[in-house]
Amino acid sequence: MKNLTLILLILVSCMANLTAQNWEKIFNSPQWINGRSVMQLPDGDILIGGMINDPGALFLTSGLLVRTDASGNMKWLKRFGATTADGQFVRNERYLKFVLSTDGHVLAVGTRTPNQVNNYTDADVAVAKFDLDGNEIWRVYFDWDRTDNGLGITALPNGEMVVCGNTNSLNEAAQLDGFLMKLDVNGIMQWRKTYGDVVVEDWLYGVTLSVNQTIIAAGTTQLPTVGNRVWALQTDLNGNQIWSKTYGPNAVKGSAITALANGHMGIAGMGYSSATSLDNLVMEINGQGQEIWAENFFSPGPLPVPDELFDIIPCQEGGYAAVGLSGVDPFDGFYVLRVNANGQAQTMTTLYDGAPFTEFANGLTHASDGAILVCGSRVKPGGDYDLVLHRIEGWNCSAFTTTSTAEVKAVEVQISPNPASEWVQIQLGLTEDVSGRITLFDASGKQVLSETISTAAFQLNGKDLPRGTYFYQIQLEKAGISTGTIVFQ
Repeated sequence: MKNLTLILLILVSCMANLTAQNWEKIFNSPQWINGRSVMQLPDGDILIGGMINDPGALFLTSGLLVRTDASGNMKWLKRFGATTADGQFVRNERYLKFVLSTDGHVLAVGTRTPNQVNNYTDADVAVAKFDLDGNEIWRVYFDWDRTDNGLGITALPNGEMVVCGNTNSLNEAAQLDGFLMKLDVNGIMQWRKTYGDVVVEDWLYGVTLSVNQTIIAAGTTQLPTVGNRVWALQTDLNGNQIWSKTYGPNAVKGSAITALANGHMGIAGMGYSSATSLDNLVMEINGQGQEIWAENFFSPGPLPVPDELFDIIPCQEGGYAAVGLSGVDPFDGFYVLRVNANGQAQTMTTLYDGAPFTEFANGLTHASDGAILVCGSRVKPGGDYDLVLHRIEGWNCSAFTTTSTAEVKAVEVQISPNPASEWVQIQLGLTEDVSGRITLFDASGKQVLSETISTAAFQLNGKDLPRGTYFYQIQLEKAGISTGTIVFQ
């Protein structure tokens, strides 16, 4: 990887409405810098991932990693992407999401377009891996023929990863389908599958791992005669779809998704708070994709500027924190929102330096001491971007510190016969008696059966169920959630 030394003017300003423990850092540069994701490292340092391009080269964007100390003071900045032999960046690579992997690395996903042109009809998925000093371990591209966009990524417990996005390379139609792709620790593709309706546009923007070790992704689909709706789907770890659901009419885009320890998921994005006002959206769904609640949050700006939330994190105290943009003054502001477990707004603020700047927040994370770290960009007159980093205290949103179910090993399950006509025999990989429950869901996500479990070997009667494929969850005390399918025919 080529390193780029930049001369940066670092301006530090304290927002008037923040306490002394809060701060804002603005990293000014001749380059165009866009902060997309923020992570806090075990030693307290802060890592920001994003994009950067040279002055006058709007379509020559490359990836960016910035490391600061716990107070936001820069330690280093490194740029990555395709280069010539002498280190000149030659491709347009827009990295949109960065996460920490379980094996102590940084993962990044984005889109590469060719020859310094903003040509998204010939785009490739780009994925990269780095150590915590910003040294590139590998970078891979996936060119499947036509338009392929990498939009989201999540880390798996074994160091592997799942990428989401959209593509129209894998069907004969021109419309985009959502896709999921699993990579091993070396960036080698294990599987890739598409989802959605081939006659409409489908986008998957965010992906996460649920506590029952299934993959949940969220995005947008275009329903005929209706328009855009939030779309979510669940698959097993091999990409086999378990359920797919749409939501609306007030929910139109799912930009990010996060998992709770109780099996629910929070989705942040965009929705209608009135017939003409697109505003920030937060919604919660359960493990079967059923909507628990959905709330739109209207911004106080003087113009009906479309608002959108771009990232969301769960709070151990209940509910979520989310960030995005909100129309004010009438420029867009750095918007931060805290909602409780019922979707009611507890705190919301727009961190805005005033005209002539346009500001938007792209990513947030928990700080180790209970504060929130938020990154984004400030657009100056003329279109140049500054990198912005905020620390916010007092929002009552700490990270989960107890061991989640996803961190507990699920037991092995053997089912026979499968497929079955009536009874199935289920054997758990345990030698002692157990205490738990088995639940069956149909293809739509509806619960159709739930029984307690007290022994490691038991029978399940499917005689009265309609013929078809059912998704099971086995939840045991002091063990993870085991999942799979049972077919009655």
